[in-house]
Amino acid sequence: MFSASESRDTSREEENYKFYNVDVSAVFTRRYLHLYRALEVFTIGHKSWLFVLTDYEAVRRAVASLPRVGVGLQYGLPSRRQISLAHPRRLLRESNMMDKWRCREISNFDYLMFLNTIAGRSYNDLGQYPIMPWILKNYTSETLDLADPSNYRDLSRSMGAQTAERAAKFRDKFEMSKEGVLLPSIMVLITAPQDLS
Repeated sequence: MFSASESRDTSREEENYKFYNVDVSAVFTRRYLHLYRALEVFTIGHKSWLFVLTDYEAVRRAVASLPRVGVGLQYGLPSRRQISLAHPRRLLRESNMMDKWRCREISNFDYLMFLNTIAGRSYNDLGQYPIMPWILKNYTSETLDLADPSNYRDLSRSMGAQTAERAAKFRDKFEMSKEGVLLPSIMVLITAPQDLS
């Protein structure tokens, strides 16, 4: 059995949660503050807990003490503890989720949530919250024709460069950064100016 405490406010009132090994359905390693030192445990009741540990070795010991569930059978991966420690690329490569998505056995949402989950994104960590692509660009029409390509954003461009005006601004910022001019810290990282044209 594992337990977790959560401090809810400054009065240090704590709420304890307990789950039993038989309830564990999946175990994923997670980054916390950019270090692999966290563990997310999912239970059959569709709840999850994020445990932040001291270091990666502590994560390995915790995984070894949990049931051999891996990351869950729904991804077509074996129920082994070693899978819980696997790199996201390996999880993607060895899972059957891409094939399920291609064959329309799972929805776009389920596939995107799978990608978010194996990438380390979690509802339990605001710094790693799941993301969904911004596909539509028409938010003003009363009706939306999904067959009309003009209702979708250009996925070959970043969100900051969807219009010619914004692309020009970011191209200028990129050129200024090459000249050593300091830019605001919230500037979107641009890899190359040709990406904007």
